[in-house]
Amino acid sequence: ELLTGEKDGLLQLPTDKVLLSDPVFRPLVDKYAADEDAFFADYTVAHLKLSELG
Repeated sequence: ELLTGEKDGLLQLPTDKVLLSDPVFRPLVDKYAADEDAFFADYTVAHLKLSELG
């Protein structure tokens, strides 16, 4: 949704929108927009690490 622009009922915060112009985060936005499985695989690893840290 972030890549396609404004949608009714979808709140886009300034911090969401800046991801598109940030040279570090934009490739990640593109990667995860194109491959939902990659997003959930990476999210799973990150979530587990954060959960273990308490």
